[in-house]
Amino acid sequence: MTQQSEDSQGPLPRITDAGFRLHYATSLFDRLIDDYLRAEWQLPATQFYALMALAAAGKEKLSVREIAEQLGISRAAAATRTRTLVKVGFASLYQDPNDRRTQRVALTERGARRLTEAWQGLDTFENALLTGIDERSLLQRINVLIDNARDVAAARQARESR
Repeated sequence: MTQQSEDSQGPLPRITDAGFRLHYATSLFDRLIDDYLRAEWQLPATQFYALMALAAAGKEKLSVREIAEQLGISRAAAATRTRTLVKVGFASLYQDPNDRRTQRVALTERGARRLTEAWQGLDTFENALLTGIDERSLLQRINVLIDNARDVAAARQARESR
């Protein structure tokens, strides 16, 4: 997967490396999804994904920390997205009854409608991007990659906490 550099400074990555190709595909896919959602629904992908996390929780209200964990982003990023969703009326904030320091977030009816409408159009758009791909197999492989990444992150965190 790597090649030796001419000046012997060590191996150089190739643009055919799986990690690079995954990054490239993800970046391209994310940009196209974001462009579509902004143009058709005036909804950035970052907000769309936060709405998805809230919708997946059903009636349960999520903390900002839980939203961050579900989306794989920092708490600061999740807090920013949450504030924006509340400001535009797609989400509501509630005080956690068990912890006064924690606010919980829930999808509003307006947010649920926007998510449903945007998802219907996005599903068609994504199908065009996934032409020729066995989506079930792709999801299985992505889930293995996610599990591997979580295991590596947990091992790293365990080493650092010693």
